Amino acid sequence: MVDVTVKVWAVTNVGRGTRTEHVIPVSPGAPIHANESHSIPLTKGADVPLDDDKTMIAVLLPKTFLCNNINGKPDKWGVIVAEASQATETSFVGSIGEYESHKSNYYGIWSKVIDETNRPPYLATDSAWIPACGEASSRRRQEVSDLDTHLIFIVGTEHCLSNQMYCNGPLQLGKAYRVKSYACTTTGCTETLYSLPIWTGSFFPI
Repeated sequence: MVDVTVKVWAVTNVGRGTRTEHVIPVSPGAPIHANESHSIPLTKGADVPLDDDKTMIAVLLPKTFLCNNINGKPDKWGVIVAEASQATETSFVGSIGEYESHKSNYYGIWSKVIDETNRPPYLATDSAWIPACGEASSRRRQEVSDLDTHLIFIVGTEHCLSNQMYCNGPLQLGKAYRVKSYACTTTGCTETLYSLPIWTGSFFPI
């Protein structure tokens, strides 16, 4: 629950009356939808060193979305990855129950997508994943960079078992992927839009 303080007073031509305050507990809603567009999504590729650029990509996830408490404090987060040609579903906003159905209908698990030639959307994080929101930057406004407004997330870093449900496993080389994230409060969930395509490296023998 979120406590909302309501202040009430009357004003006449004689003056202002006594102010009263009421604290009203309000259930949180789905997180605020990110201010973005399909051509300029908030999730984007990151130019950082990778242990293996043929099986990994680096992305910037928006703090302004994942760490936003305006509609209530989020308590669940996740990252969704898809091969670019398979990233066709609409980004979600709605209730917890509706989102569980949405995930079941549209997102696979690692053990089901690992052998797909064109990987459909899958959940790369489990329910325990928490974004490192950290403290607000003390830099002056003109010095704000992507690292102040985004979190770096590396896709493809985990060694996964073939029967694993959720895993941030290695990507296929020479392919384009798109990434998005979601956040949930106790009553609702919201997703960002997918990033633009981000490519893994190709293998070219010398």
